[in-house]
Amino acid sequence: MLNLATACLDPYRHAGHTARAYHAGMVPEQRDAVQEDFDSDTTRIIVATKAFGMGINKPNIGWVVHYDLPDSLDGYAQEAGRAARRPDMTGECLLLYTKRDIARRLGLIRADNAGTDAALAQRLLAALWMCPERGTSRVFEVEELADSLEIDDDELNVQLAQLERVGAIAQGLDCSARGMVDVGFREPQDETERRLFRELFYKNHRARPNVRIQIDFQELEQRGYDPDTLEQQLIDWSLDRLITFSSSRRLRRVQVLKRTAPPDALAKVSERWAKWQRRRLNAMIDYATGEYDCRRVSVGKHFGDDVSDCIGRDIVACDVCDGQPAQWSSLPDHLVADPELLINAELTVLQAVAWASQYRSGSYGEASLGAAVLGKESLGQGRPLGMGVLSCPQFGALRHVRNGERRWDDAVSQLLDKGVIARRSVKREGSQQTYQTLALTALGAQTLGIPWTQND
Repeated sequence: MLNLATACLDPYRHAGHTARAYHAGMVPEQRDAVQEDFDSDTTRIIVATKAFGMGINKPNIGWVVHYDLPDSLDGYAQEAGRAARRPDMTGECLLLYTKRDIARRLGLIRADNAGTDAALAQRLLAALWMCPERGTSRVFEVEELADSLEIDDDELNVQLAQLERVGAIAQGLDCSARGMVDVGFREPQDETERRLFRELFYKNHRARPNVRIQIDFQELEQRGYDPDTLEQQLIDWSLDRLITFSSSRRLRRVQVLKRTAPPDALAKVSERWAKWQRRRLNAMIDYATGEYDCRRVSVGKHFGDDVSDCIGRDIVACDVCDGQPAQWSSLPDHLVADPELLINAELTVLQAVAWASQYRSGSYGEASLGAAVLGKESLGQGRPLGMGVLSCPQFGALRHVRNGERRWDDAVSQLLDKGVIARRSVKREGSQQTYQTLALTALGAQTLGIPWTQND
């Protein structure tokens, strides 16, 4: 059973956004590792975006906290429903919000008029024409395209739907940009497939059985392979248990049908969308601010169900039916600490340096490691970070912290002063040029409680 409660608070809000953005900023391999740890109970608590949470079907989740006001009661009911899926346990569901959250959400809807919405859709359509081609379609990564238009992912999906409704695009199935492959010991029996198998894995990637390799479909397309045909072939080989293939980076696919979308049709679609948003948000606000209606009754009415309150059903009472003041209700706002101050930047940097120091064959540059911890995927135009440093466990940990770059610089300076890390210059392989790295010292290893080995 679920114990439902809401709370209107006015604390500092930054840590909630930081934690969600930290997870969203992970590379796919990191997200997969976190989910595997959570599913196996190695990790007991996870902070994630709502999209990640909706993909969890774990029976023993006992605690769900929304550190923001959801945009609809439909979404909240599904997300809170992740808790207590096992019948012999009770789940605690808490919704935290402030009056500013309500005002912000209402303001965003008022700001979105049909004219500006239609203009954004036209900009998106123009951007889609510039995306790379795959067959008769254009492909793109949602986050990258959303960032280029300075909107969030949800807004991009809305605009894609509106363009599709007015006949400007047709959305297709997602496809892979990159993937991970474990090659087995068997090969295809068909001679043509066997030649492709050997060429792809042994010649192009020098694969060995049970050693994971990365497949880059864009790179293979430049070598003459059709990426869609190749991806389907990898799936077929996986089903035949010749390999294990998993997509590590997905691309959206659309067929662009028009250069411009009809403005009048876009305006009508945008207006309908805005009205629907207002209805959804008002239902969520009524639920959050309601002080007299049972939470379960409110959700039931929203979905057209006539249900009894908690007392009438003799089940775990929500906060309204319980009638007792919440544990935090007597805590003055000025005693609520800024959660961002609880983020230990020094420990984060020290752990990242310790991770980077374990590689004896090479060293990551200080600038690259800093960019990774700040959640950046490049050092600037044409200078992408390598896959190695992108796999840093602390990737994105300071991405949305206030003054993240200054927090990184201050933490590095303090750790250097304490002698737990050290700067050193390393020569680039095959060159006389040097670059600067950060290395863990013996004192740093002792501080973290890990073995330390002197690297030359």
